[in-house]
Formats: sequence, C-alpha cells, structure tokens
Amino acid sequence: NCVVTITGVDVNLDFTAMASPFVAETEPVNYYTVNIGAVTYGTLEVYLNGLQIRSGAQVPEGSELTIVATPAEHYKVETLADGTVSLLDGTESGTVEKPLTVAANVNLTAAFARSEYEVTVDILGSGKGAVTINGADYAAGTYVMAVGSELTITGKPEAGYCKLAAHSHH
Repeated sequence: NCVVTITGVDVNLDFTAMASPFVAETEPVNYYTVNIGAVTYGTLEVYLNGLQIRSGAQVPEGSELTIVATPAEHYKVETLADGTVSLLDGTESGTVEKPLTVAANVNLTAAFARSEYEVTVDILGSGKGAVTINGADYAAGTYVMAVGSELTITGKPEAGYCKLAAHSHH
C-alpha cells in the first residue's frame, strides 16, 4: 500500500484517463535526465504517460517518451535529435511525433527551417490587366509558395493601360 502526496500544484490534476501515472518500484531503478533544447520557429515538447514534462526532469530507465516537434506556420522540422542521433527518417511533414525509450540521459534538440513564403498580389489603381506567375493567372490576394520556387512575374495591361510595377518584401 502506497500513499502519494502532491504539493505545490496550482491546477486540478485528472489521472482518470491513465491506467496509472505512478509506478511502484520494487527493484532499484536508474533515473535519467531529460534535457530539452530551446527552439525558435516552433515548439519541442516531451510527454511521459500523457503528461508533459519539463527540461531537467528525471525519468526512470525504460520510460517511453513521446517527443513532439511542432513547426510554426510556414516552417518545417529540419532536424530532431537526441544528442547526435537523428530521430527523423526523412518522411516527416508538419508536426512530428516520435517515441523514445529512455536508456541514458536524453538531450533533445530541434531546428525548424522556413518551408514557404507568402506572396501577395496587389492590383493598384484603376488599371486593368492580369498578373501571371509562372504562366498562371493570379487575382489580387495572398498565396503561399514553397521555398526555392522560382517566380516569373508578368503583367499584361489591357489596351490603353501601361506600367507594371513589381516589388518584393522578404
């Protein structure tokens, strides 16, 4: 029989969705530290039994962690690693979720890279005509283009109208 007292918690805890968040230790268990590196352009989170853990947490050997790397809008997960070992297999896109079994200290890092840019087409004044990008007509609006896209922008003013101005913000 075991009693667990949790103090210093400022939110209600609900463990009803779990089989048990606590494991009784009947034999000595090694504990390892989980370090989570700081990231920009996304988030890197670690979960143990459905509960998010913070960098510096100690977890028992054999624990099954879930690593979640979520890129910000217009970004992708470029790297996700435990130390020098990549957790990516090259098929990932969007939010990446990977399992990790703890056998030693965990040192997680992630990097996010821009995957696309917004391109805004503005038609100014009262002139008439069309804007084409790579041969496709575009109306005024904002569009998303992949990084590395080569854009050929052409203005086709109607008869009696002239002047095309194009500019870029990045």
